[in-house]
Amino acid sequence: MPSFDSEKKPDDEPGGIVNSDFDPGSQDQPPSTERQSFLRLTRELVSLPLEQSAAALETSAAIAGISLRASVEFLRAAPEAAATLEATELRSWGELGRRLAMSDVETAITFFAEGVSGLKEIHASVRKLVFQLCSRQITLSSPIATETLRNLPELAKAISDHDLLGSVLEVATEIARRSAKHSAEFLNQAPEVIERLQRTKNAEVTKRGIELTAEFASRAGGIAADAWAALPASLANLNPQDALKVLDNTIGFLERGGGSALQVLITGGEILRTLPEIFDEWVKLLWTVAQHGNASLVAFVRSSPRFVRALASEANHDRLINLALRVINLTREIAETDGEAALACFRSSSSALRTVSIAQFEEWARRGLSSHKKDARARRSYFALETRSSYDALRSGSNGLSLEEVRELLKLYIEGLTGHEVEISPLAAVPVESRIGDGRTIHLPSAVAEFADDELDFRLYKVLAAHAAGQIEFGTYERGTADLRAAYLALYETYTPENADALDAFSLPDEMVGVTASDSERGSSPTVREGVLPQNDKLKFVEHVNYRRALQLFPHPQLARRIFSTLENCRIDRRLRQQYRGLTRDLDLIREHLRRGRRVVAGFEPRAAG
Repeated sequence: MPSFDSEKKPDDEPGGIVNSDFDPGSQDQPPSTERQSFLRLTRELVSLPLEQSAAALETSAAIAGISLRASVEFLRAAPEAAATLEATELRSWGELGRRLAMSDVETAITFFAEGVSGLKEIHASVRKLVFQLCSRQITLSSPIATETLRNLPELAKAISDHDLLGSVLEVATEIARRSAKHSAEFLNQAPEVIERLQRTKNAEVTKRGIELTAEFASRAGGIAADAWAALPASLANLNPQDALKVLDNTIGFLERGGGSALQVLITGGEILRTLPEIFDEWVKLLWTVAQHGNASLVAFVRSSPRFVRALASEANHDRLINLALRVINLTREIAETDGEAALACFRSSSSALRTVSIAQFEEWARRGLSSHKKDARARRSYFALETRSSYDALRSGSNGLSLEEVRELLKLYIEGLTGHEVEISPLAAVPVESRIGDGRTIHLPSAVAEFADDELDFRLYKVLAAHAAGQIEFGTYERGTADLRAAYLALYETYTPENADALDAFSLPDEMVGVTASDSERGSSPTVREGVLPQNDKLKFVEHVNYRRALQLFPHPQLARRIFSTLENCRIDRRLRQQYRGLTRDLDLIREHLRRGRRVVAGFEPRAAG
């Protein structure tokens, strides 16, 4: 084979790069496109700063060990990428492509051809975290890593705060230790979750929410994405203090496992929205139950919303809180001994309190705890109301009269008075005054033990039932009557926003509302225009209006309903006395009994309105 001295350059081959024997006839051909491209590429690489040029060449050599084509494509993209990336970032980007080339060369070539122009949207302080995240993800899933790199510029636009974006990427990197999929899901949910957290207008809530997710990521891995997604719903409509309370308690339960903590996060927000007064005692109960294992803890947490909703039929809020706290404390007492028995008692409480009083329920529970000390299986069956003896003990635990014993008799009594079939729904305690319902369901206490005498207790049931029947008979639930329409229109004129300024103007001098003396003399001062009602959706109900719709027009509907209930009960009482004189003795007896238990108005502490 012909050869030539390496020190001597042939005249017909510029630079002596290509051997004429390797490519015969090359002396007669002009420089190829590829050759020109390599020369241009060499000049571009030489023009780069030394660190970036060295990074490009070293990384290209590493890629060439996998694929020469991918290495060349990297070198072509490197000069433009170097305008955005620092030397270490350029190496990281090349390493991502090298890993792609190990499984699919064409994917690596496409990856380098796409370049890094999108990363210009990401602040320099955050780009290092971007490559750390993608390097973690590509170990587990190459498609997810490349998709993450493509989507990160959009994420950076959605989260404009660089520090906040950096915290999000750190959490995603931690999740990617165990699951690339969950890491990507976390990032996809990030813009919406961040936006919802920032609605609280409290930076501490947002910060604590990210810290909580980071704790989930380090302790429980992929479940952190589920916790992150659950944050908006859990914290919805909570004030910042309550939101922080949920987050702090959830972090505490992480020591019991990610699944348990996730359930506490989801349910804790619902408890604070529904009955915030019981939250602290509820958490104490959960810690007591947690001593018996995570399965019992998770079951308790999942049962809690159903327990709270079941008690919602109690109209008096203070009484509802007292009822819930007594059940929680009783369950906690049982949980000190047996977690499964406590769970059975907790689940049974909502159905049991429909038929018995809270005092009966407490007596029944303590009886079961003392009578089944050695047999755990029998104890759990007792609290689950699975045995006849437990069922009988629940209903015989008090000297009072239970609704179950007289329900059918009272139904006949009410139907005889009203001529209508009704349903009877139990309340957990005797109400201070008759509850106004929907005209189809009568609410009566599950048990009455006010007099320690069944006959007197039954008379109380009769009076409460008569009041409920009177609401039906004497028009509480009427619709569209002339009086109701007149009241509705009068309330609308008084409280509609269109007339608010005019009503306020009655208490202001003319000069303060811009009315001249001549205007005032002509009677054109701002007043409510009689008989003129603007078109409004509320007016479409006027033909079929009932007392509920009318009360909704008041500025404080809840207060209006309570005042209306008191006045309506007085009216029903008077009509019952006029219509059914035989009830007078029973009505007097009950009125006197309730009067003795009612506080004197002068004894109440003054309280600011609002």
